[in-house]
Amino acid sequence: MLESTEAVILAGGQGTRLAPSLPQGWPKTLAPIHGTPFLAHLLDHLYRRGLRRVTLCLGYGAAHVEEFLVQYPCPAGLSIQVVVESTPAGTAGALRAALAAVRTDPFFALNGDTYSDIDLDDLLASHLQRGAAVSVALALVDDVSGYGQIEVSADGRITRFGEKGPAKGRGFANAGTYVINRAVVSRLSPARALSWEREVLPRHAGCALYGLACCRWFVDIGTPESLQLAASAIAQHAESAQ
Repeated sequence: MLESTEAVILAGGQGTRLAPSLPQGWPKTLAPIHGTPFLAHLLDHLYRRGLRRVTLCLGYGAAHVEEFLVQYPCPAGLSIQVVVESTPAGTAGALRAALAAVRTDPFFALNGDTYSDIDLDDLLASHLQRGAAVSVALALVDDVSGYGQIEVSADGRITRFGEKGPAKGRGFANAGTYVINRAVVSRLSPARALSWEREVLPRHAGCALYGLACCRWFVDIGTPESLQLAASAIAQHAESAQ
């Protein structure tokens, strides 16, 4: 199913905390790991998992990503589209802008600064079997205080998104990968900027919003420390894939 399901990558983050690892004006997704932009590792990883068509949502530093794509040794059969926002409209606004370039229903959406071992096949199958509007990949973490705990009912329905900080201890966290029905995004108002995580997802809590624990580990590249963790994770993943 993955070869016939498209993915949208949200790749417009600034990465202000990554200096001096990231040149001024470059988006976070181009942060170097083992001498190669993070986005190259992510695209290669998604291709190995079976995805064949990707749309990149760009904003900050879009020209640098487009320059990268000219040099990127794109695997045979991988199609990459680019959508550039003229005005920042939040993560939900970026999805809305990308919808015209996406042909499948549902589609995947991923954060362009996160690398994980999410089982995309299981996430998509679960989404279709449950008749979900949105499915969220969940990771069971030792301490949810840095993520915000996600509460899930016995049938897998997400009932609440907690804020970062108050809840501590073991629990479910958002791993930054989704399966989304087109109708959810097409109904979003273009009148203002919207956050997918903070505004749109909580609106669907308790309805056709489901979570699936299909992620054993994930790392982002938001800070120099997490960038180093991502480098280690990517290296270990490459060794285990050989």
